[in-house]
Amino acid sequence: MAENIKPLPPYKGQENYVFISYSHRNAPAVLQVVQQLQKDGHRVWYDEGIDPGTEWDENIAQHVKDCHCFVAFLSKEYLQSTNCKDELNYARELDKPRLLVYLEDVELPVGMQMRLSRLQAVHKYKYTDAAGFYEKLYDFSPLEECKGPVAVAPKVSTPPPVDPPEEPPVKTDSDTGTDDSLRDGFLLFGGMLLGIAAIVAGVVMWFLDVPFLIWLAATVIPGAIAGGMMGKVIEDGKWPWIVCAILAPALSGLLILLIWLVMLFIGFIGGLFS
Repeated sequence: MAENIKPLPPYKGQENYVFISYSHRNAPAVLQVVQQLQKDGHRVWYDEGIDPGTEWDENIAQHVKDCHCFVAFLSKEYLQSTNCKDELNYARELDKPRLLVYLEDVELPVGMQMRLSRLQAVHKYKYTDAAGFYEKLYDFSPLEECKGPVAVAPKVSTPPPVDPPEEPPVKTDSDTGTDDSLRDGFLLFGGMLLGIAAIVAGVVMWFLDVPFLIWLAATVIPGAIAGGMMGKVIEDGKWPWIVCAILAPALSGLLILLIWLVMLFIGFIGGLFS
C-alpha cells in the first residue's frame, strides 16, 4: 500500500459493492480514489481484502462475480498485466456494469477496443482539479447503488505511557555517609595538594643539603600517599583499593625519584664548571 495513503479495509458483506481492478504499480493514484469513494460512503472491495491462505485466482473471481459494478483503472502497466486483463474479461463475460478510468493516455489493443468501445470511460489524466474528476466519476450510476455503511477503520490502541526508569540511588560511604562525589573531590584535591607539597619539599630540602634518606622519606612517602588518594578516585572502584594503593604510590615515587636524579645530574654538571 502506498505510503501515507490508508483507505479503510475492503468491504466484506452481502450488500452491493464496487470491485476495483488496478495494477499494483499504480497503487498511489488508485488508492487515493478508493479512499475518496469510501469517504463518500461507497462500499469498495480491492485486492488488499484477500484472506491469507485462500487461492488468489478463486478469491478474485468470486469477488468479481459477487460485485455490483466493476471499475478498471487503465494504464500501460494494466494492459501489460495478464491478471488485470483477466479480471476485465471476466467482468465482461458476467455482463457486470463496467467503468474504465484512464490514468494516462493509452491506446487499447484492437481486440479490447472492439469489446470496450461502448463502455463509459473517464479520462482522469485530463482533469486538473479533483472535483471535476469525481463529478464525472459519479456520473456512473451503478456507484450510487453501492453506497451504504462502511466499516470503520479499527482504532489502534495506544499503549500506556511507560514511566522513566528510576535513577539508581547515589552511593554513599558506608562509614561517614558522605556522598561519593564529594568524597572523591576531597581525595582528588587533597592528593594534588599533598603531591605538590612533596615535590616542593623535596626541592627545598635538596638545596638545604638534607641527608638523602631523610630527603627520600620526606618526599616519596607523602608523594606515595598523594598518588594513592588520586589513584582511588581515577579508578573509582574498577580496581581493588589495594591495587591502587600499590600502583599509584609506586608511580608517584618513581616520578619524585626521577626529579631527584635530574636535580642530582644538574648539581653534578654545575660542580664540573665551578
